[in-house]
Amino acid sequence: YPTRGTGPFPLIIFSHGFGATRQTYVGLSAHWASQGYVVIKPAHADSGRLENGTAEKAWRDQTPSDWRNRVRDVTAIIDGLDKIEESYPELKGKIDHTKIAVGGHSYGAFTAMLLGGAKTFPGGTSYADARVKAVVAMSPQGPSDTFGLTADSWKDVHVPVLYMTGTEDRGLSDNETPEWRRQAFENSPAGDKWLGW
Repeated sequence: YPTRGTGPFPLIIFSHGFGATRQTYVGLSAHWASQGYVVIKPAHADSGRLENGTAEKAWRDQTPSDWRNRVRDVTAIIDGLDKIEESYPELKGKIDHTKIAVGGHSYGAFTAMLLGGAKTFPGGTSYADARVKAVVAMSPQGPSDTFGLTADSWKDVHVPVLYMTGTEDRGLSDNETPEWRRQAFENSPAGDKWLGW
């Protein structure tokens, strides 16, 4: 959290990538805090799994229940902001409960996109949370049966989104190319969306 100023400050909830840990992103969260944001990083159920050497299979075995649970980790934080401030007095009055963004890397980008309004198929399941006012999706997924994403998945994303990927950002399979990752941006509605490439 910012150490200068009284707040309240905007909140970024940052969702880690599959098997990573919240400690993996200390440099990023420290930078955001230095720029005036409070950052909370949940540890999802898959936290630390990369150490087991089975990341590809474990990642592919994720189900809609796992996706929902990751979203619930984030919504539990939003629901519990008053309790968090009570438990950590140094945060009292520092979190702006009306300015909440969700960011994430890889699987965390998927989590963030779901909270921002992306739907999974079949059935067009929505995990959107109206309290989320912006999304940062680093290394996002494009359309994929594995993730229940189609070209239509992003049509109801109406919050500002910064998508970030790069020319060497490849996934676990050959079809998960940098161009595939760009499709999250390309399939989002026109308006408040940006692509860092």
